[in-house]
Amino acid sequence: MVKDAGMKYITITSKHHDGFAMWGTKQSDWDIVDRSPYHKDALKMLADECHKQGVKLFFYHSQLDWHNPNYFPLGRTGRTTGRPEGGEWNKYLDYMDNQLRELLTATADRRWHLVRRHVDKPEPIGASRNRTRDSQLQPARAGGSVIISRSWLSM
Repeated sequence: MVKDAGMKYITITSKHHDGFAMWGTKQSDWDIVDRSPYHKDALKMLADECHKQGVKLFFYHSQLDWHNPNYFPLGRTGRTTGRPEGGEWNKYLDYMDNQLRELLTATADRRWHLVRRHVDKPEPIGASRNRTRDSQLQPARAGGSVIISRSWLSM
């Protein structure tokens, strides 16, 4: 149906600010497989079908995470989430790296394209870590990830 409509790519949210993953992440149980009645990895199924149909798949992946207790400082948008003040930033970066590693390696031959959004941080979150990881995991796409950086808050 997508190809018949003339679409050449699909963009879907892999994780939004609430931290809920739309794939079966091994980093937490806050995902569609473990916490919804659907219990299926929607992104893997979509990636498989996109590959089969020759349609590019892009993920909108928010690196802001209101659910993870280590995402800190909370920033402007996280202040009303009820989370405690505090967290271990480097632990969050490891968590984020591991989730992105899952997305980039789960179906590496399918060339998932990652669109990252940085919210409430003055600089891109772990930008050099992202470039290094992405080029190691998808060398053919080195430098191909799109980084969209918005900062609404001066820290």
